[in-house]
Amino acid sequence: MVRLSHHVFHSFAPIVLLTAYLVTLLAFLAPTPILSSVYLMHVSSPVSAMAVTPGRHYIIGGGYKPRNASRREMVKVVKRAPSVMVPVAIELQIGPLGACYTNVTSGGQECQSPSFTPIFSELYDDLSIPSAVVDTLVTQFPFSPTFLFISICLMFVQLLVIASLAAGMHKPQGNLGFIARKQHRIVRVALIIGGVSLALGLAATGALRVIVGHDVKGAEAVAGVTAEVGSGFAQLWAGYVLQLVVVLLLVAEFFATRPGRRKQSADAVLKTEGKAAPILSEKA
Repeated sequence: MVRLSHHVFHSFAPIVLLTAYLVTLLAFLAPTPILSSVYLMHVSSPVSAMAVTPGRHYIIGGGYKPRNASRREMVKVVKRAPSVMVPVAIELQIGPLGACYTNVTSGGQECQSPSFTPIFSELYDDLSIPSAVVDTLVTQFPFSPTFLFISICLMFVQLLVIASLAAGMHKPQGNLGFIARKQHRIVRVALIIGGVSLALGLAATGALRVIVGHDVKGAEAVAGVTAEVGSGFAQLWAGYVLQLVVVLLLVAEFFATRPGRRKQSADAVLKTEGKAAPILSEKA
């Protein structure tokens, strides 16, 4: 039974942690032009855009227009119509490393350059978003993206440790045989790394959720503005729940691989074999 539980752990834990890492990483990098449906906050706001529509008319070079005047005899004069301010809806998706915006009228999409400390106020100014809306939106995430990045890096290190442990336990007689002998210590290292990663990730995600929730509530109070919490949080929570499952499996594996526990298991096996030997001899 013990060997079966070890086999299940070494086969199941790396797959679960790999899934957690990929889900969390995609949520951290979004939004991007190819992943625009994942974000932390979505805001749709009408902005005033200047539209100039040039018009054309023709006049005769001599100042009068005969009835049969040809088009070639006319002088083309371009007349610019006055500038017209038209409302344009801007779709804004905000993520941990920056934001993307979509012009609903033209359908074009552009994104900020990724940064651990993105400054959204500059983007608001470039898009001419009304000040009433800007006052309700976040201008910068102070430390949460950095902590989230550290958490994801530690998750990747934990994945490498668990994958190495699984490879060594499946082939204990190969080049990775030393891993089987140091199994308890390696499990402890993976457990510590995973615990730190999980704590940092949950703290950073919780802080971002509080900030975004406050901004969404304020933006929705402005007339003509719609705001919502994005699916990025669902991915972050899902990723860290999967990592929590791996951490709990590591806790169970940590106690199962203690030197004293392994010695007791070996003694139990020897004791069982010792009891079985006289019975077999009597039957013989």
